Amino acid sequence: MTIKTTVEYVGFRNTLHRREYLLRAHSGPETRDFTVGIALAAFAAGRVRLQDGPEICYLKLQREIAAALEGPAAEGDYTVSDQELAGYREAHTPARRPSPSAAATAATRPPPPASPGHS
Repeated sequence: MTIKTTVEYVGFRNTLHRREYLLRAHSGPETRDFTVGIALAAFAAGRVRLQDGPEICYLKLQREIAAALEGPAAEGDYTVSDQELAGYREAHTPARRPSPSAAATAATRPPPPASPGHS
């Protein structure tokens, strides 16, 4: 029988170098507290938005818990890497598509006039 693990957001705190998100995992009667951090420099550089921090850390903890099912027990403290932040941003950034009005305008726009002296 597999016991479902749920993760609860408890809060966050800022330390000198990172924002730490406090998460609590419930697995049957067992409860464990985890800290997942993101470097403050990543927020300052725009590589991650403050409002995305809890979700990014939740997803990181879910991956770590799943990996622990196949190996050693999950640790209590993790840090989200720059590679993981880039993966999250890529997965959550919609593809840019030209607006229908811009595409229609470009299709019906006449070519620019030839400049004098050029053929």
